[in-house]
Amino acid sequence: MSRQRCALSCSPCTTGVFLVCAPQDGHGAAALQARAWQFMEESEVIVPRLSEALRDGRLDEVSALVDRSQQLTESHLQNTVAETEWLPAEARRVGAIAASAFGAGFGGSCWALVHAADAEMIKERWEAAYRAEFPLRTNAVFFCLNPGPGALRLCGDEASQAC
Repeated sequence: MSRQRCALSCSPCTTGVFLVCAPQDGHGAAALQARAWQFMEESEVIVPRLSEALRDGRLDEVSALVDRSQQLTESHLQNTVAETEWLPAEARRVGAIAASAFGAGFGGSCWALVHAADAEMIKERWEAAYRAEFPLRTNAVFFCLNPGPGALRLCGDEASQAC
């Protein structure tokens, strides 16, 4: 029977408490505690503030919050690869308002928020820089799209009416 190390992680901004246990096999409780802390910070601080900043059009705050999310993904989740660490920073360098990696971890994709008028130019610069930085990664696809509607509630057959 394997022994386990446990660490308690409390978030100052919520009532949530995690008890994180891990076998002593190199994936210790400290790493899992860091991941739990990142989850709480992302869920309880970053996402609510980002939602408000987007709603109010405070793009400087959107940029800072998304940068913080990406930084915590790299430092606490530690589930990025070289490309998904480099791409968001490069997107910001070529003019994106915000950019971040997403996906299941240890690979995945990146998104960038840009003004519609700048989208094609930023995409072209971002893609050219990526191809120069990672010339062996020939299957990457870059594209522009307009976001769809935000979350909404559909109720029965009268989906167009408020619930």
